[in-house]
Amino acid sequence: MITSVRIFLLVALLFNAHLLCSQERYAVIITGESAGSDANESGSWISNSDKTTWDEFWNDTYLIWETLVIDFEYNDDNVFVIYADGEDYSFQGQNIRYKAANHVGYTQITDYAATKNNIDLIFQGLENGTNGFPIIDDDEYGSVKVYPNPGSKCINIEVLADADQISELRIYNSLGKLYYSVEKIPFTDNTSIIKVDISKFPAGIYHYQLILDNHYTKSGKIVKQ
Repeated sequence: MITSVRIFLLVALLFNAHLLCSQERYAVIITGESAGSDANESGSWISNSDKTTWDEFWNDTYLIWETLVIDFEYNDDNVFVIYADGEDYSFQGQNIRYKAANHVGYTQITDYAATKNNIDLIFQGLENGTNGFPIIDDDEYGSVKVYPNPGSKCINIEVLADADQISELRIYNSLGKLYYSVEKIPFTDNTSIIKVDISKFPAGIYHYQLILDNHYTKSGKIVKQ
């Protein structure tokens, strides 16, 4: 006997955009049925007309949205929830814990039905700045200047970003050996300058890694003469 197996997917993607000197945070949460090769371009990826989808997929979708919007204070307009047929999952007797109304001012969290066309619409919009979406460019989240570079004694690593702190700075040689690290460096007026003595580093190419606010990474190259 052949048993039909339904496969569901839940994907959460986070982005940062640096707009007008202020950091905007975006997220796309996708929950739907996996699309086969014959999936209709505009058809929903989940075909349960009676909404008998698995409870845990809705609960997980809701909890991710709640963590971003309520706990991490993402702007709800910047969190795009793509779920099933475009409506929040609900049934008679459902626990209020997993309903938008659990939070004052919210009636629904789902923005789009889980169709390929909707996913293309959002990601093309974020890539190109079309359809009312901003362009999401990783390189625009903060900037890093290293000078003098090449250097031989002391170098400055200047970071401009809308962040609370540099969680950690690490410098490795080309073989991956750690030569320098420092943690919890604060920003003043969105700027932080780290002075690093590289006079005892052997000549060669080094790579730095900056972790901002424990989640965003910037990296680059340092040349020691």
